[in-house]
Amino acid sequence: MFNDLSKSGLIEYIHVFCGQGHDVEKIGELQHRIKDYYKLIENNNIKLYRFTEWKPYKNELTDHLIKEKIVEFYKKNYENL
Repeated sequence: MFNDLSKSGLIEYIHVFCGQGHDVEKIGELQHRIKDYYKLIENNNIKLYRFTEWKPYKNELTDHLIKEKIVEFYKKNYENL
């Protein structure tokens, strides 16, 4: 998925990625692509914020994070208006 988002250019329009974590190591068919996966994540400056029903008290996605991303977006796109 990250590869498709990167190739299409859509990745620059997504500011928050949520999930349970990076489980690529657990997928046997992808063992030969693990380094490529983490390189793609690094090159595109992707941070995966933990957000899952499993132990929700550990989730990183909060109102504060969403507000922070909105403020960053507005500063970047509307500061010079």
